[in-house]
Amino acid sequence: MPLGPPPADTPAEPTPDLISMDDLVARRAPSAAVGGRGGCRLVCLDGLPDGTEFHLPAGKIYDIGRDKEADVKILSTSVSRRQARIDATGQQPVLIDCGSANGTQVNGEVVARHPLREGDLIKMGKVLFRFQSA
Repeated sequence: MPLGPPPADTPAEPTPDLISMDDLVARRAPSAAVGGRGGCRLVCLDGLPDGTEFHLPAGKIYDIGRDKEADVKILSTSVSRRQARIDATGQQPVLIDCGSANGTQVNGEVVARHPLREGDLIKMGKVLFRFQSA
């Protein structure tokens, strides 16, 4: 099999379009509270291997970060050891930043504490998640 560039008559493969954070926020699901009984999940959109999901049953506070003791371990140097928490003990899960170096964003805005809604986009370092009900 020959190596090198494809022959001139071979069409180039299309490059995927880049999507801005504003476009992602505009495409998210309509705002709705996520009830606590069934729990929730974080679906990775960027920064971790394809298909990475974390299921978070209701009734617990989940530590998120690189720390070996974290409930949600994110193996990325762009994420702090103790990045954030999700408190899933109430009617509506709440994201709480733990004083992380790079901050935690929801829908493109840096937050210290944020009640989560279906489709919220959570960015921690270079890792992007979509928040969904379980």
